[in-house]
Amino acid sequence: MGLQERQINFEQKSGYEGRYFKLFNGIFLGFYTGGDSVTWDYENYSHKMQNDFLINYCFHGSYEAIFKNGQTQSHGHNRLSLSTSLTGKGHKYSKIHGPVYEAVSLVFTFNNFDSSIKKLFENWEIDFNQIISQLSLLKRWYSINCPDEIKQIFLQIQKGVKENDIAIVQLKTMECLYLIYKLVMEKNKIYKSSFSKSNILKVREICAIMIEYDNVSKPIVDLIKKSGISYNLFSRIFKYIYGVSPNLYRKEVIMNRAAWELTNTNKSILEISMDAGYLNPGKFSRAFKKVMNLSPSKFRLLESE
Repeated sequence: MGLQERQINFEQKSGYEGRYFKLFNGIFLGFYTGGDSVTWDYENYSHKMQNDFLINYCFHGSYEAIFKNGQTQSHGHNRLSLSTSLTGKGHKYSKIHGPVYEAVSLVFTFNNFDSSIKKLFENWEIDFNQIISQLSLLKRWYSINCPDEIKQIFLQIQKGVKENDIAIVQLKTMECLYLIYKLVMEKNKIYKSSFSKSNILKVREICAIMIEYDNVSKPIVDLIKKSGISYNLFSRIFKYIYGVSPNLYRKEVIMNRAAWELTNTNKSILEISMDAGYLNPGKFSRAFKKVMNLSPSKFRLLESE
């Protein structure tokens, strides 16, 4: 028996396609392709939100999400993120940057598993509610560096879909879940007992401060001086919460803001680079291209077409 496919209706602009495959009861595989800076508004998003756990991997391109609380998160080339569709309750809109986007999601709707799948996950000691709670997935995505071993599994899943080989896709999907669960839970166990709630709160507050427009060019080490925690501890807690380093997180927020200004304002690239904390527009252009895969001028040109 081959893969069962059905089209998803995302009510979004043309140029974006979702393909959805059922692997087991309650377990699905989503393949997403698009480009040309597609945007869609979650205020009118009709996709059913439910109790689920998603593993998301980006092969090419960049995907940006803006939440109602003003937080910006991005999912780019070779990045791995964990989420739930319930995260979308705080989701305002999403956007794909650049001409090419290709990604995959492994979707586990854990209230719909049959008895054999439930038994398997019990044996593996996988608790989806625990993951969602400990990683605060109802509020935000959790991004982690994707190990080479897991990248290879996603490539094998991609190949299995192209060859309509359901057995290999099922096997590799379950292997991927197991490895990612163990990876994330091990990281969580390492840090859980050593980080106090008060220090976690301080890190969240500093994170909000360091991405304010007036602070984007200030060294992060200077912003944490009054907090009473060391930069080393701050960095460890930050990576535990957000899955990336403080500098990378701030750079992605800054460049996503710059992308918005390039698309929605008539500001010059020099003005936008200064807003982003760069006095040298050449340095800004190089930093922007690293995140968005396009120079600011090419990005603006693409957006205007």
